[in-house]
Amino acid sequence: MSTETLWTPNSADSIDSKDSLLSGHSIDSTFNGSLMTYNVSVLASDARARTLPDGYHGSLLRANELHNYYPDSKISIYMTTWNMNNNDPPQDLNPIVLPDTIEHVADIMVFGVQEAPGNALKDWEIDIQKSIGPSHVLLHSTTHGALHMVIFVKRFLIWYVSIPEDETHNTRSPCAIPILKTKGAIAVSFRVFGTSFLFINSHFPAHESQCQSRLEAYERIISSIELPKDSSLLRTRYITPDLTGRFDCVFWFGDLNFRIDLSHENVCQYLQLITSDDMYSQLLENDQLTQAMERNALFRGFSEAADIRFPPTYKFEINSNTYESVLKRVPSYTDRILYRSKRLGHIFCQQYNYVPHFDTSDHKPVFALFMAQIRHGRDDIPLNLGQFDREVYIEGLKRRGIEAGRKFSDNHDCVIS
Repeated sequence: MSTETLWTPNSADSIDSKDSLLSGHSIDSTFNGSLMTYNVSVLASDARARTLPDGYHGSLLRANELHNYYPDSKISIYMTTWNMNNNDPPQDLNPIVLPDTIEHVADIMVFGVQEAPGNALKDWEIDIQKSIGPSHVLLHSTTHGALHMVIFVKRFLIWYVSIPEDETHNTRSPCAIPILKTKGAIAVSFRVFGTSFLFINSHFPAHESQCQSRLEAYERIISSIELPKDSSLLRTRYITPDLTGRFDCVFWFGDLNFRIDLSHENVCQYLQLITSDDMYSQLLENDQLTQAMERNALFRGFSEAADIRFPPTYKFEINSNTYESVLKRVPSYTDRILYRSKRLGHIFCQQYNYVPHFDTSDHKPVFALFMAQIRHGRDDIPLNLGQFDREVYIEGLKRRGIEAGRKFSDNHDCVIS
């Protein structure tokens, strides 16, 4: 039987970068509730002279603090979008949380779903925690009808991010009775050290003929969502009516519902002929989103995560890898991940792919792995200061231990470093 340490003071992932953070100082570490605290000796004479030793003056988000954790100032971000079709997910979430092609667990992990089963979202979060393990905690989650977004971060990062803010937008007609919150957007923003991030999970209007409705939904989202809440913090070049222009790094993902303007038969016949991944590019020549972005009709300043080298992710028969043939919906790339960077070259996509073996929905999940350049910051924003969802953390690791066949004691300490 394999063994695994859930929380121990001596395990490597329980004391992330403690040595590099506090090197050169006298340290006594103690565990207090859910947090690890350090007693660092500071000379009283230095304090009286207001010349504290290097590392104890200035901002918590200063440059040398950033470089202790990220010497190259680059952070990894993993994200997944999936239309769940109101069905429960498979029991094993590893293919969507930790795909085989991912070598290291990313610093920030974002999961956005559409048409989510509302009665199972807490279990969804807990099972993601179970799959990731003890290295990450749930920073923030939010729901808007059938839309849901949850963000996990490495444990030490909960001290170096701002308090997350979120806002939603419903693109359904206000005349609908009752208003169905199946289409719209969730936006979540926060800073990591001194770099601002915005994540948007959206579900645009469906059907081949509704391309113009999708363009209009995009315009309403970027003009109606008010983030950050305190616009006085924005520098001049960030002040704009376009939501996506107010942040350094923007990631927009979801069921965008853009279709391929070909017949069902033509697309299916072409897919039968594909012998290499680069052949999918010919389908994208007829992709509504690609065409709209080329004429600058929406997602201005955005790029797709990377070239698409996988088959259309919609519409499949449930519990199969076969495109449906009754309604004859055209197989299309409805599920996409896009990004925008305030500074050219500060976001780079390392992987962009789909998860073929998730078959509980008529959509396949899509994931992307990014690297983003970040900078140090100042303590001029409300910091998160270690807050996380402890209930999800405890229950997720409890399920992880039970699945591995280990007894999980109720008398435990949750140690977050």
